Amino acid sequence: MSRRRRGDSRSGTHLLAVIASIVVVQAAATAFFLGDAVLDIALGVQVTGAFYHGFELLVAIALSAGVVMGVLVLRRLITEAKQRDRTVALARGAMAEIVEQRFAEWGLTEAESEVALFAVKGYGVAEIARLRESAMGTVRAQLSRIYVKAGVTSQAMLIGGFIDEFLDVIPVREAESDPAQTADASASVRSQADGE
Repeated sequence: MSRRRRGDSRSGTHLLAVIASIVVVQAAATAFFLGDAVLDIALGVQVTGAFYHGFELLVAIALSAGVVMGVLVLRRLITEAKQRDRTVALARGAMAEIVEQRFAEWGLTEAESEVALFAVKGYGVAEIARLRESAMGTVRAQLSRIYVKAGVTSQAMLIGGFIDEFLDVIPVREAESDPAQTADASASVRSQADGE
């Protein structure tokens, strides 16, 4: 996933560089056409009359408008990219704070915290054991203690607890049943309510 983020960042930077290059070329073309038109008018060069000078001036104005629009778009893209980077940095920092806070609340030891962090990142028992240079049995025992302290029964539940911190919980709709069952259930609920 970090490779994808880096790729997105590189392609975004590349796009900004391309747009900036186009704006620079447009600015140079604008300067050329404006300079040429002003020089022709100042020297009184009679090419094919006013039409040619007017067209040259129109091209220079169009290029100027393109440069202005390019600069505005470039500024907006740079601002949006900076805002995205700030948001991602804040989210990463917030996630780290939440993880540390939960580990402290659960009373995890330093070793358990390290194992729990690997588990939250999605590593399996064998990978955690290899990374920590410890036995798989030790890692399993540590994970069992972590699950008890965290009030969960699996690695998926441990990870899910952290994901819930960042997502709005969307209620899961029950599968649609046939209308007869729905009517029977509604009647049953109404009769229980009437009986109370």
